[in-house]
Amino acid sequence: MKEKLVKKADVFKGARVQICAFNVAGLRAMIKNKPETFRRIVQSTECDVLMFSEHKLNEENCEDVRLELRKVLPEFMTCEFAVSKAKKGYSGVCVLAKAKIAGASVGSPMKQKTLTDMFGAQRQQQKEENGTGEYGGPKILSVKEGLLEKKHLEEGRCLTIEFEKFFAVFAYVPNSGQKLDRLDWRINTWEADMREHLNELQKSKPTVYGGDLNVAHLDIDVYNIDAKHIPKSAGTTPQEREAFQVMLNDCKMKDCFRHFNAEKTGHFSYWSQRVGNRPKNRGLRLDYFLASDSMFDENSAVRVVSSEIFTELEGSDHAPVTITLDVVL
Repeated sequence: MKEKLVKKADVFKGARVQICAFNVAGLRAMIKNKPETFRRIVQSTECDVLMFSEHKLNEENCEDVRLELRKVLPEFMTCEFAVSKAKKGYSGVCVLAKAKIAGASVGSPMKQKTLTDMFGAQRQQQKEENGTGEYGGPKILSVKEGLLEKKHLEEGRCLTIEFEKFFAVFAYVPNSGQKLDRLDWRINTWEADMREHLNELQKSKPTVYGGDLNVAHLDIDVYNIDAKHIPKSAGTTPQEREAFQVMLNDCKMKDCFRHFNAEKTGHFSYWSQRVGNRPKNRGLRLDYFLASDSMFDENSAVRVVSSEIFTELEGSDHAPVTITLDVVL
């Protein structure tokens, strides 16, 4: 059992903000077949922001899924999607947050379609007017899809949330493919554009970058690093692993989990279900949070406190990963 996080009164100067990222490998299927997974994740991680990658939704599915998510996670007032337009039922990123987007009315992110929804929104409005039930963490200023000036909108792979004191970039990084047919594009286009995107954001605010980044960076992030197929497999090629290090260097960011667990082995976030690798812990660490170097300064207004992998939380072939921030408002 993981130890409970130290409470705010003990070590936090400001608001404790917990962010969780989870590759669900199909959001509609999880809602239909494993709805209890959502509440279990939120209760276990105590997250304020929840990001799902590889939701596989089409645009026409999003509204129904919003309503279903609101039923199981009513405290999350914001729900935004990036959806693949190039290919149906492919990739996709979803972000839920307890904070509302600045200027949004109650119920607008999760649109009201029934009397129950309407009256529920009215009750929430009354709670907020009476000073109860309102989320006290950092406010969201905007949510934008894609990178830079609206690049990479076709496959629904990235959402950037601007909070008052920091940015949070959530991504489902393209897989290089079984035959590595997308490797060059991923390295020379996607990775280059993401570095530029992160550096542009960091000119004004510290930045968190998280999600399924589809790479096992270090040897200890691969259970069978000596296997002959590893250098030829998507996510473990030398080019992808080197590109990850280039990002850390060029963007002046740190891998949060490794910052706190530099030498720990056997910590993975993905296991192949096809060959039953999870019970044997034969996995890869593909899911990450990176953060600006400045966020590890004890005096920073936005400080990284911890980062974890919740291997005991099942629901897909990935495990949820988290980052805990101390944000002085």
